[in-house]
Amino acid sequence: MLRCLRFYLTRFLRDTWLGHTELTDAKDSKALMHGYVHRISTSDTWHYKPHITSILPILEFVVRFAQPGAENVFLLLFSATTRFLWGEIEGKKQITENDITGMISIFHCFLKLLQILPDAAHCAMQNLMQDIVNSDLVGLIARLIVLRRPTMEKTDNERVRNHQFLAKARTFFERIKSKIPPEILSAKPRPLYEIPRLPNLVL
Repeated sequence: MLRCLRFYLTRFLRDTWLGHTELTDAKDSKALMHGYVHRISTSDTWHYKPHITSILPILEFVVRFAQPGAENVFLLLFSATTRFLWGEIEGKKQITENDITGMISIFHCFLKLLQILPDAAHCAMQNLMQDIVNSDLVGLIARLIVLRRPTMEKTDNERVRNHQFLAKARTFFERIKSKIPPEILSAKPRPLYEIPRLPNLVL
């Protein structure tokens, strides 16, 4: 009964609001993101252990209403989601096809947020790069690649999903690079230990 009620409430919110993003502003967007971060970071807010598939509808809903002016909360969303994903794969020897499909959708949401981030947001980009290092997002992707290594591909569909995940992750990092202001790229190089390395993903 509770599942049915949750489904219809989600459907009502989707049908009522998704076509009216002009009704929200940066303040609303920040509130939604803070709510999402609290939701996935606080175990007391769940009646059952959340999984990738259970946070995805919430993330998609929140990102759908992301607005310019809420960029300072984007970093919280990135880091909270990355920490959640690390917790999801900890101790696992492999992940399911459904989980990798969810990962693709999560990185698609990340890309949507990057599109909203202004090109001239120097401070936001520097903070984002530092957050990627702190949350070890690169390490997360490397771990996911190991957990979905080719020897585990049992069907053509699994092979396609793995390829899509790698392509989406690579696009995410390419988009970050394109957002870095030219003056930062042309500045005097910092020591290598200070520069976050972007993964060279080979498809």
